[in-house]
Amino acid sequence: MSAAQGRSEATLDRNQRREAEINEALKQEAARHAAALKNMHRLRALRLAQEDLAQEGLAQEGLAQEDKANHKADPSKKPTKKAK
Repeated sequence: MSAAQGRSEATLDRNQRREAEINEALKQEAARHAAALKNMHRLRALRLAQEDLAQEGLAQEGLAQEDKANHKADPSKKPTKKAK
């Protein structure tokens, strides 16, 4: 084998290793991206659920205040309960 051919094969091997490393890095980046999207959607769902709970709590607080006001106006009435 000539020296030129040996250098050519070494260069080819080096290029193939570099391409393999690049492909691996691209796969890892795609996995990180997918994980970030999944986490983003999970956090959004959590935030929306917390907002719903907060709004529900405010609505129940409003009903309790309304019941209290109604009871002061007519003490014979019993407070209403919100059905779930």
